[in-house]
Amino acid sequence: MEIKGTIEEIGKLQIFESKKNEKPFRKQNVVVKTDEEQYPQLLLVDFLQDSIDLLKAFKVGDKV
Repeated sequence: MEIKGTIEEIGKLQIFESKKNEKPFRKQNVVVKTDEEQYPQLLLVDFLQDSIDLLKAFKVGDKV
């Protein structure tokens, strides 16, 4: 699925500790507002673990 829009918000990084001394679970949310539709929508996209590193290249207001 492909989504085109503008980044409206980048949430805080959430870290959840593991009970078994493993790497902690990491999660970060991004809100994207669709641009190419008659009725724009706000979509919440979750980034987990290593995919969070992809967010470093983006900021609020960027077209994606």
